[in-house]
Amino acid sequence: MHAIPFPSSIGEVFALGLTYKAHIEEVGATETEPMMFAKHCAATVGDCDLSLPSEESLWQALETLNPDIAQKVKAAVPAMPLMLDYEVELGMYLDEDVTSEQLNQPDWMPRLGLFLANDISARSLQICGELAASDKERMEYWTLSKSLPGFLPVAETIFFPETLSPEAFPDIELSLSVNGEPRQKDNCRNMIYPPKLMLEYALKAAGDRGLKAGDCILTGTPAGVALRLSPFKKFMAKILPAKLRVKLALKGAAKEPNYLKAGDVVEISANGLGAHCLRICE
Repeated sequence: MHAIPFPSSIGEVFALGLTYKAHIEEVGATETEPMMFAKHCAATVGDCDLSLPSEESLWQALETLNPDIAQKVKAAVPAMPLMLDYEVELGMYLDEDVTSEQLNQPDWMPRLGLFLANDISARSLQICGELAASDKERMEYWTLSKSLPGFLPVAETIFFPETLSPEAFPDIELSLSVNGEPRQKDNCRNMIYPPKLMLEYALKAAGDRGLKAGDCILTGTPAGVALRLSPFKKFMAKILPAKLRVKLALKGAAKEPNYLKAGDVVEISANGLGAHCLRICE
């Protein structure tokens, strides 16, 4: 295995959601395929600080994406909560372009490296996507919620394994703690989708552009995030109209203790991939 410093500039960042069974269960999801979205923000390499986004910046982001939905949300809630969440993830860094013809070859895998990332998100913006007209449009709110400045902190090094099976990830255990309290822990081998299938999903999401050298793919997070639903909330989410679901979720955010706040320290680690520390600031 050889390693390189994480580059100062990368290509596109494609991300998969709902790839661990326990995480799917905790958020009450019913999807049978991974959710595909993007992160349109620069990577912050190495231990770093993250300043809390202002409420004004959240409203501006929402209004830019969809003024009509922004007005509906403003009519429903007196203020926009941040609902800042963490997600430890394994990232894949492409060292060469990838085409569909190559992926169709049974045993072919591109040269790629592995790295450690924290997929930060403003869950409030993601929840607003429940008002979208289609699943495709809803994913735009996932992207929005995960693309604010500083929302992609990564460890300093990319590691290139000598071989990577198309059918299974290496034995890498991911973990995350907040202020020393363990929140997430799982092994990459427990992901539902193998590496090659994730590449296929990412290639489809890339469209005509395709996957290029320097692109990154985030592979999803284990259970233990701040956004989780009790059995009662899961039941209510199935029967309530979207507008009411969004209103209740945003108004109830203050009662959820696990969202990140100023002063919190988020530490992520993975055997063989290093560690990263994120400090939350005002």
